Amino acid sequence: FAAVFALAVGCAISWASSEHDPLEALNVEEDACAAGDEECSLSLRQLRGEQTSASVAEHKFKDPEEDEGEGDDDDDDEKNDGDDEGDDEDEEEMVRGEFCCQHGQGTGHWDDSDVGASCYPSSKPEPSDFCDDQSACDGECNGTWIIGFCAYNATGGSDDPCAIELNPLGTGYSYTGSPSRDVMNASCAASESACGGCNGTFCHYFKSPIY
Repeated sequence: FAAVFALAVGCAISWASSEHDPLEALNVEEDACAAGDEECSLSLRQLRGEQTSASVAEHKFKDPEEDEGEGDDDDDDEKNDGDDEGDDEDEEEMVRGEFCCQHGQGTGHWDDSDVGASCYPSSKPEPSDFCDDQSACDGECNGTWIIGFCAYNATGGSDDPCAIELNPLGTGYSYTGSPSRDVMNASCAASESACGGCNGTFCHYFKSPIY
């Protein structure tokens, strides 16, 4: 028994000082047992079993704080994805271009001299819908096709002569860029090239509806 105890102590020292796998140290010590010494070999096999169990237990349990940290990373990713989606929605709401001001059973605007700015936001079709087409707008959709307006870079205007914003009542748009412009049937507002010939900047209104 004293021999077995001495070997066990030797194994413990080997585990503490060895830079290699402790199980390798046990294999070396088992080779040192005298031939036919079953008690010595059995004791070393028991120690090797305890060491294996300890190694498995060490890898089985993870630090809860590590799991919590991974969860925080996932939450941040989801939050960023949500922000990106919100940005995409804002861009869709700011679509500019030619549009149809639909009149329905009445009128879709409140100022005959400037249908583009006074068209009720809810009177506009969704982009790429059937009525978002000039021929359909003038026909079946009973609307007025609006191509844009010609803004002039007058002194005192903003940096963006095409700037417009929803009016306080939400019934149309107010011009916040250049204070001087041509709209509707004015010759300089007839097309982009005509506006350019008038030394102006051709601008589009917001075409996306607001309900």
